[in-house]
Amino acid sequence: MEITVQLTIQDLYRMLRHIKLGQNQFLDLVYRTFVLFFACIALTVANFSFSNPLWVVLLIPSAYYFFIYPKLVTLEAKKLFNTKDSFSQPIYYNLTEDGLETKSTAGEERIEWDRFTRMMASKHDYIFYLSRTTAFSIPKRIFDEAQDQEFQGLLGKYMHPNKIFRY
Repeated sequence: MEITVQLTIQDLYRMLRHIKLGQNQFLDLVYRTFVLFFACIALTVANFSFSNPLWVVLLIPSAYYFFIYPKLVTLEAKKLFNTKDSFSQPIYYNLTEDGLETKSTAGEERIEWDRFTRMMASKHDYIFYLSRTTAFSIPKRIFDEAQDQEFQGLLGKYMHPNKIFRY
């Protein structure tokens, strides 16, 4: 199966976010629970004594997680998209029995199926991990329903089932 992908800044944002923070649903839930807990404590402290500066300090984790961190990842995605041709130009993938062949402005490469540490299927992307910090994504928007079923069938055929995760 041959696939042509034209990434967008939003695609890069989601890929970077998965690599840096949300690699699994449980970890994401822990982060959200943590920052919401601190936000609740901050609002409680502010309710009792608005002049107490502790409530501002307690809001820092929430502000970082929900506002600052997404902005930093967005800026990084824009920088990558604008400075690296391999992200702003089309990327060609070919799924074969031997592995996944890629071709872009960065060059050509064949990645054997057993080199992938895992593959995650999120709501918007298929993310292929070569290591914990090295990954690439194929957006689901490029597939119609029949192509998506064919793609998932090929992944099930070629990848080890213990390496496929759904987010």
